[in-house]
Amino acid sequence: MAERRSGKIESQAGTTARSKSHGPVTKKTLLSDQFPTDHPGGAVIGSVTGDGVSRRGIDTEGVISIDNGALRIAPLVEEGFGRAGLASELWASAS
Repeated sequence: MAERRSGKIESQAGTTARSKSHGPVTKKTLLSDQFPTDHPGGAVIGSVTGDGVSRRGIDTEGVISIDNGALRIAPLVEEGFGRAGLASELWASAS
C-alpha cells in the first residue's frame, strides 16, 4: 500500500523466507521515491528512482510525468481502466 507524505511516495514490500526453526519469516523493505529528476510525459515508465529501483507500469497516452519533485498524471483523452498506472519493481533478497 502506498502512502503520500510531503511530496514523496513511500511503500512497503514484504518478502518471505524460511527459517529453519520458526517457519516463514517476512522481511520488510521500505521504498521511498522523492521524484528528484524531471521526466516529460511518456518518459516515466522505465525510468529509475534515485535508489536505482525501476519504475514500471503503463502509460498508453503519455500522461504520466515528473515535474518539480512531483508525480503528475494528466487526464486521459480516452477513458478506461489499465491505461495509466505506475508501480515500482522492488526485489529484496530473502536469506
